Amino acid sequence: MGVGQFLGPRLAYIYTADDGTTEYVLQLDSTLATIPGAALTNYTGQPGVSPAPRRFEPRIVYWESNDGVYRKRLVCGTTTATLYATNVSTSLTIDGIAGKTTGRVGEKLTFLKAQAAPS
Repeated sequence: MGVGQFLGPRLAYIYTADDGTTEYVLQLDSTLATIPGAALTNYTGQPGVSPAPRRFEPRIVYWESNDGVYRKRLVCGTTTATLYATNVSTSLTIDGIAGKTTGRVGEKLTFLKAQAAPS
C-alpha cells in the first residue's frame, strides 16, 4: 500500500443521525474512521442499530494534505464530534501525512421524485 492512500480495512462503525437518537451502522475505511475527533465507535452487534437508508449521505469533514496532493472525506459520528463542531481549520495528521480540514457538509437523504408517465 502506498503512503497516503489510507486504505485500511472496511469495518462497521456506529453513526448517530442528526436527530441525536437514530443510530446507523456504516462500513468505513478503518484508517479514516479512527482518527481523533471523528466520534465513531465500533459496531459489534449492538441492538437498535440499523443499516443506513438508501441514498443517505453522512455528515463529513473535508481534509487536504499540506502539499495539496491528498484529499479525503472524513465521516463524523455525531454532530458534536470535535472535527465537525469547529468552524475553524484544524491541523490533523493522517497516516503520517500532515494536513488540515477545509470544510464540512451536513448529512443528506435524497428521494427520487415520481414523475407522470408520458402519454
